[in-house]
Amino acid sequence: MGKNLLTPKQKQILELISLDKNLTSIFYMTGGTALSYFYFKHRFSEDLDFFSEKEFNSKILLSSISKIGDTVKATKIEQQSLNQEEIFYFFFGEKEFVKLDFAIFPFETLCKFRKFNNLKITSIEDIATNKIHAISTR
Repeated sequence: MGKNLLTPKQKQILELISLDKNLTSIFYMTGGTALSYFYFKHRFSEDLDFFSEKEFNSKILLSSISKIGDTVKATKIEQQSLNQEEIFYFFFGEKEFVKLDFAIFPFETLCKFRKFNNLKITSIEDIATNKIHAISTR
């Protein structure tokens, strides 16, 4: 891919998420990292964003995230539960961390998904629409 658009830990976590059927059956990847890594290859992005069109079981999500954290040898995992959103921070020592954001976005997508292993990746058009929605509802 040329540029270092993801850290080695981000790549490893993304790969593991893309192979976890509990996660890929519910969530698709969206946001700046999806835009950068799968489309434009233009910049490094810190967090990995995932949407679900419907409510999800937080216990199933936590179980999958815990297994992934063990596999990547996270020294600590922190979780924040917000309204219809679960945020996880995987820490690796003092300075390195990866942020994962899982949220409900109850709208149909406009375009077909790309695929990365079993993980659906939202389209450029949908990422733009999601960004407009986020800005307009702040």
